[in-house]
Amino acid sequence: MMNMMKKNLFIITAFMVAVWATPALAADDVVLSLTAQEEVIVTDKSGNKTVKLVVPDHIEPGDIVLYSITYNNKGKKPVDSIVINDPIPENTVYIADSATGKTTDITFSVDGKHFAAADKLMVKEDNKMRLARSDEYHHVRWTLVSSVPAGGKGSVGFKARVK
Repeated sequence: MMNMMKKNLFIITAFMVAVWATPALAADDVVLSLTAQEEVIVTDKSGNKTVKLVVPDHIEPGDIVLYSITYNNKGKKPVDSIVINDPIPENTVYIADSATGKTTDITFSVDGKHFAAADKLMVKEDNKMRLARSDEYHHVRWTLVSSVPAGGKGSVGFKARVK
């Protein structure tokens, strides 16, 4: 029971998201909406299977959770240089190639400080450098490549598997 409570708790506490925008005051105009949904496979009467997203009320090891962040510029001016950072929740593993975000540059980090594209993120192992594996990622960062106009919105996200 305690283990299940811990796994449910991570959904609530998963999003320690940071947003930066210039000028600094414009960041106050950007509103974030955070959601976590579980992927479940539903079989209809004919035996056809489809994947649906549902609000998780119970998750178990192996379950896949989609974390989404919607951004909305509530200000009266465009906002430039928006960067969204999101840690990958504890007790989960990032699913390779699952990060999405239109008109964004997506980078990853194994330490929360140094970010690089998946094909350039290096780690040191046995005194040698190698590419980081997706299961070693701790953070995802989206850098919007264009301004978000007043009233503009969009979303970014990624999938993780519960350990």
